[in-house]
Amino acid sequence: MHDATDSSSGSAVPYDSSLPTMNRRQFVRTALTATATVGVAGCSGSGTNSGGAPDVDPDTADVEVAIGRNAPQNQSPYEDSVGNVVPRESEELSMSDVIFQRAGERGIVVAGDATNTGDRVLRPLNAEVVLYNRDEEGHGVRDATSTQAERDRLGAGDTWQWAVTFGSDPSFPIDYFTVQIVANFA
Repeated sequence: MHDATDSSSGSAVPYDSSLPTMNRRQFVRTALTATATVGVAGCSGSGTNSGGAPDVDPDTADVEVAIGRNAPQNQSPYEDSVGNVVPRESEELSMSDVIFQRAGERGIVVAGDATNTGDRVLRPLNAEVVLYNRDEEGHGVRDATSTQAERDRLGAGDTWQWAVTFGSDPSFPIDYFTVQIVANFA
């Protein structure tokens, strides 16, 4: 890991070359989109997502995919399953290209692609990212924080480039994160 200078502020931003990267323009677009999405999602509070469709209940969703990954600063292999989410795959929905990126004072961005691999429309979709801190023994959770992104509709064969932004680093060290995407058939 080395520091790269952020030309907008002149400050050093940590950079880890072993992690997936995106160019600056793509990152800014993703972060702004995520911020707008999270802002709208946070205002809904009425049992509907930003598109006006009912929220997806993870316990009764038609489709679900989920992963758990070590936070990038941890040295465990990226492929290892971690945390309290059992990885789930679906024939109707796939998740790929998941990135975890610290953006300095701008917070943390977790983003990826969700592709409808089935032949039916999915509506609505909800992606939830949770950041975790393990307890002293390393088996339970001491602290956690989450945020969500929502999409009203995803047609057969279409891909949603989702992103969530945590406005600042949480007050605890991040040991691992999980991503769960749930959807219903239209």
